[in-house]
Amino acid sequence: MARYEITGPDGAKYEVTAPDDATEAQVLEYAKQNFNASPAPKDAPAPMSLVDRIKQAAMPEMGIFRGARDAVDAGAQMLVRGAAAAGIAPESEVARVDKMNRDAEQQYQKGRADTGFDALRLVGQVMGTAPMFAAAPVGGTLAAKTAIGAATGAGFGALNPVENPGEDFWSQKVNQAKTGAISGAIAAPVTAALSRIIQPKTSDEVTKLMREGVTPTPGQVLGGSAKAAEEKLTSVPIVGDAIRMGQRRAQGELNTAAVNRALSPIGEKLPKGVVGRDAIDFAEKTLGQSYDDVLNRVGAPKIDNQMLGELANLRNIVANQPKDFAGRLEKIVDNEILGRTQDGRLTGEAIKAAEGNLGQLARGLRSSPDFDTRKLGEAVDETQRILRSWLERSAPKDVSQQLKATNAGWANFKRVQRAASSVAAEDGVFSAAQLHNAVRALDRTKDKAGFARGDALMQDLSGAAKKALSQTVPDSGTPGRLMAAALAGGGLGYLSPTALALTGAAALPYTPAGQKTVAALLARRPELAQPVAEAVRTVGAPVLTGGLFGLLSR
Repeated sequence: MARYEITGPDGAKYEVTAPDDATEAQVLEYAKQNFNASPAPKDAPAPMSLVDRIKQAAMPEMGIFRGARDAVDAGAQMLVRGAAAAGIAPESEVARVDKMNRDAEQQYQKGRADTGFDALRLVGQVMGTAPMFAAAPVGGTLAAKTAIGAATGAGFGALNPVENPGEDFWSQKVNQAKTGAISGAIAAPVTAALSRIIQPKTSDEVTKLMREGVTPTPGQVLGGSAKAAEEKLTSVPIVGDAIRMGQRRAQGELNTAAVNRALSPIGEKLPKGVVGRDAIDFAEKTLGQSYDDVLNRVGAPKIDNQMLGELANLRNIVANQPKDFAGRLEKIVDNEILGRTQDGRLTGEAIKAAEGNLGQLARGLRSSPDFDTRKLGEAVDETQRILRSWLERSAPKDVSQQLKATNAGWANFKRVQRAASSVAAEDGVFSAAQLHNAVRALDRTKDKAGFARGDALMQDLSGAAKKALSQTVPDSGTPGRLMAAALAGGGLGYLSPTALALTGAAALPYTPAGQKTVAALLARRPELAQPVAEAVRTVGAPVLTGGLFGLLSR
């Protein structure tokens, strides 16, 4: 038996097996009876080499050049139709432009190596419409980015030629604009999100907090809608409890940072694990010991006119207060300061006694449930500050540096102490808002001008925390305990192992190590990240818009 190749009526070539001595007519007859006849395999075209592809892309009618021409062709189509409608150009001109565009597209399709997606043509289209994208304003919010992306996408769609114009040219053009608008509306927020992942726009507040040793949660680092979404997720079982733990951890680190602000001037810091009231007690005793060390070396400075003037001014301020507060304050000043002088001087022992008594009186008065009595406590606090300020001016030079450092620590500590004494500060642990309120209350500038400017003492820390962190101290874990009880009792038995595993994975960024790692990844990037993120923002949006447009137009 031999194999013969014949051409069938349909023009296809077939391989047929027939006897060796068969005539052509016998082969054809044999082919009709041979059910195994099959078209002869055709040789597949050899794949184009890289050099040939580059040469093809460089041809004026191909690749980038073809894509760049699309905007010109589309503009010509719209322009000539508008001119014809206005009676400026004849209808024959419309046909001529359509024929030019059609011939160019046929030449492009004929010269292509394959019929798949042409990335170089897309690059050309983006280049051709680049001025439109460059002129688009930069949106701030997600809605603004989406709206601007939709507008520029509609323009991109309109600047694509209509291959078969016919009578429905303008309806096709409208559909192109709609498809482009959808593409742009998707591309803009996606590329904005990608660029923010590559180079997050970490706020100054988050940067300040991280320098102070405070690690915000991932949502707090990102801020905006991410922070709002994270807050909403606190109500989700398991994950919500993990988020609250992360928020509490950040609040605890804020407390530690604030106390360390008071201790750092004297070279001290809060021991690890000391929190709440214990932290306040430690700071007060440490600063008190530093002050005692100064008083033991101070000698007997003379009271100056500035001190007397400040005490007189304070008495005038409380003169109109109820319950004879002015008289009570006058008596406190006489007993604790003026009555201890000898020849107009105060010895170190006298200063120590006065300072200690004033502090004790102030604490007792401030803890009163009566509002007016608490205000008197603040006046006694101010009396203590005046005493310390005088001592700083009058101390011998060899101890003045330590005294200034101790006074600076006390000034910071007063803000922390007030925040910790807030009614809502459970166990002495205060929130960002409570610290911020304490900073404002103790701003001694006229009409709180320092706080209004944003430069009140310790406001850099409290302001950053108030803006970046949650405004309340999250609960101490009751939801978590209830959830654990429910799990133990089978109350969440409907959750599959996969769901539980995914939930556990979602909680990982809120573990101590996970929170620090995620915050570092989100807030810190190498220098190369900035130009890459900028490229994604400026180039990624039009490229993705074009890609989506091509996909949706099929």
